[in-house]
Amino acid sequence: MQTGRKRKPTALKLILGNPGRRPLPAREPRPDTSPPAPPEWLTPEALAEWQRRAPELHRIGILTSIDAVAFGTRCQLVADYVAAQQKLARFGSVMRSSDSKKRAVISPFLRIRDRCLELLLKHEIEFGLTPSSRSRVTASPPVAEIDPSAKYLA
Repeated sequence: MQTGRKRKPTALKLILGNPGRRPLPAREPRPDTSPPAPPEWLTPEALAEWQRRAPELHRIGILTSIDAVAFGTRCQLVADYVAAQQKLARFGSVMRSSDSKKRAVISPFLRIRDRCLELLLKHEIEFGLTPSSRSRVTASPPVAEIDPSAKYLA
């Protein structure tokens, strides 16, 4: 697990002129820029979230073919968060225990909702879906593979 700051994308280092003067990765992977298909395991609610958000993220170059599982997980978290929130609206955040004393206890849906929100925010940051994280994400729209000799022939 990496500690400290997250690495800056190579594209951003190139734009900024490589201020750290460290060697740039020569063989950084370039994922296929075709739009990914949603994972088969998504629930209908998660699939609806995928269909709402994926086109825009692909258009701006954030979502690539290798991001399907990570983005699918984010979409499923949204669906799980909404389901837990609906249960809270129906049953409330305090319930009676099932034992003989019938004590007031915190609803398990409250814990589920809060955990979904915690994980969802982490995924939102990874995909640049919060205002502050958008300023740290660099992306380029999907384009065909650029011919390295094109700059010399133009």
